[in-house]
Amino acid sequence: MAESRLRRLLKNSTALRTAVVFGLAGVGYALGNLLLARALPRAQFGVFTLFLALVQMGASLAPIGLEGQVNRRPGGLVHPGRPLVTSGVVAFVIAIIGSTLYGMNAVLAVALIISITAGGISRVAAAIFQSQLRFGPALSLSQGLAVALLGMGVFAVIAEGAEIRVLAALVAGYYVISAGVGWGVLSRQKRAGAPAEHSFLEGLSLLGITAAALLLMQVERLLAPRLLTLEDLATFAVATTLVGSPFRMLQMGAGY
Repeated sequence: MAESRLRRLLKNSTALRTAVVFGLAGVGYALGNLLLARALPRAQFGVFTLFLALVQMGASLAPIGLEGQVNRRPGGLVHPGRPLVTSGVVAFVIAIIGSTLYGMNAVLAVALIISITAGGISRVAAAIFQSQLRFGPALSLSQGLAVALLGMGVFAVIAEGAEIRVLAALVAGYYVISAGVGWGVLSRQKRAGAPAEHSFLEGLSLLGITAAALLLMQVERLLAPRLLTLEDLATFAVATTLVGSPFRMLQMGAGY
């Protein structure tokens, strides 16, 4: 009886299905990080944790609130040039921060620029699918990194290690593929209407909300390398992955 009720809930409740997807993504994200922590030396895993934190923060800020505006006023046409420009600017700023504050080399800086630029574009594509209530492609774009991290973790364990530049390149490659697939699907849609007007000032206000949430989620990872060591950041990342990732993703799924 309970099983049949659960099936009916999953079938009829988009919110519940979405929360389940976010929860599974959180589990995959956690497992991927734990596998990488096992395969990499602590300092290298600390560098990758910092790189990933900067990418996720930058990709979330990159659209400058455009994804929120798309969901508030669905149906209008969105040109990919807008998120491309803003994402590129944010990506360069984050790359400069990574190089000056954390001493990231040129390879990681380039990977940051590519990941954040493509990640911001992909984020807007996911928002467009969400505004159309097409949650399958929207969630595939927004949560696909968890699958990629799980694959990278398995690869690193089998290979008994991995170079940071290879992992960074894989993250950048994932975001490029995600953005290309998302906008490729959108470009084949037959959509009528004029391009939507999205206020940059409204985007900045939405950006403030996003930035505040990101600060609460990522501030420890950004401060640890400056106040402590990369090894301490690696230990902290493993602890928070075990404790928080699946539950945080469930919370995000309910809000989604």
